[in-house]
Formats: sequence, C-alpha cells, structure tokens
Amino acid sequence: MRDPNILIGHVDPLLALRDPQHSLPITDPLDVMPSSLGKTIDSWDDGMRTLTYEISEGVRAKHVFTGNQEILQEGATRLLHAVQEDVILSRSDLHSMCPHCLLCTIV
Repeated sequence: MRDPNILIGHVDPLLALRDPQHSLPITDPLDVMPSSLGKTIDSWDDGMRTLTYEISEGVRAKHVFTGNQEILQEGATRLLHAVQEDVILSRSDLHSMCPHCLLCTIV
C-alpha cells in the first residue's frame, strides 16, 4: 500500500513515450537480435506472441510482442504507470543507436 503522503511523479501514457512511427500497429516485430541466437516463437489466441531468445546456457531474453494493439498493451500500460510513480524516465540521447533506451532515476 502506497503512503499517501509521498508525492507521485509525473506519469505519461505509453503512446506519449513512443515515437509516432513506433505507435502504428505492425504484424511482425522489428527483430534486431543476431540470427545466430536460438529463437522460439509462441502465439496466443488474442494475437500476442512471445519470442524467446537463447543468449547462452541458461540465459534467455523474452520479447512480448503485442503488435502495438492497444487492447494487448493494457497490462504493460498499467505497469508503466505504476513504475513512473517512483521512477523518472528520460531518454539518454535522442540521437542514440538505441532509441528505446531510457535512463531511470528513483524518486
């Protein structure tokens, strides 16, 4: 339970944090993982997919792909809202090779 005396930080909706070209619905993820990594794809009835990459023995990265469908992003949107109450998110460099990288500062 959150202490009501603690100031809640500024909260931006998910779509406000994305570049406009990354907000449109897409059918496939813009996959930038090396093709040498093992990849497993699971599809769900609602259209969501998970891509699991085998980085090394016992180390995996999971990409939950929603296709930018708003209904599939409801849980992520709630999580992002909750995170922003305690963490200041800012882009490290608008011209970076990693446009999705954010700096986090705990409030």
